[in-house]
Amino acid sequence: MNFHNFKTRKAGSERFVEFHLVVSHDLSVKEAHDICDDITFKIKSIYPKTEVMIHTEPCLAECKGECKGTCSIFEA
Repeated sequence: MNFHNFKTRKAGSERFVEFHLVVSHDLSVKEAHDICDDITFKIKSIYPKTEVMIHTEPCLAECKGECKGTCSIFEA
């Protein structure tokens, strides 16, 4: 759906990427994990020596499946 708190840094030859990924509140843990694995694979295919940390968060249930990727979670 969206992401926030995106941070990157580099130390020597290592890179670090960290962010919060907002996913639909009705996704299973496996589905959310698969999305994170896919994102991690894509980042590491471009930047091989990268440690990727993704924190998943559910979109607010009030969206009722009509989320357009601009969840009110970011207004807090």
